[in-house]
Amino acid sequence: MDNFYGRIYLPAVKRAGLEGVIWHTLRHTFASRLAMSGQTPSTIAALLRHSGVNLVARYAHLDPSHLKSAVEGVASFGKSEAEVRRTGDQTVALEAISD
Repeated sequence: MDNFYGRIYLPAVKRAGLEGVIWHTLRHTFASRLAMSGQTPSTIAALLRHSGVNLVARYAHLDPSHLKSAVEGVASFGKSEAEVRRTGDQTVALEAISD
């Protein structure tokens, strides 16, 4: 793995046409996807090899569509399945109700 970053990573990023993507971008993406899949801050910190959970907030950025789904899920809280269908609330809420 002699100079993986320069020999393999950077040329691959260039071929893909990705501008501004650095090695650290992968860490941020990994942390964000872990957070959006429901992993705890301590799990994310362990996987990123952080000594504590303080840096997790800096690395784990939630996608706007993920945040929107969370809000829509709360909006349908306590509604019946028929009410959720009628009002057009988030489909995820239907899945949660039927589980």
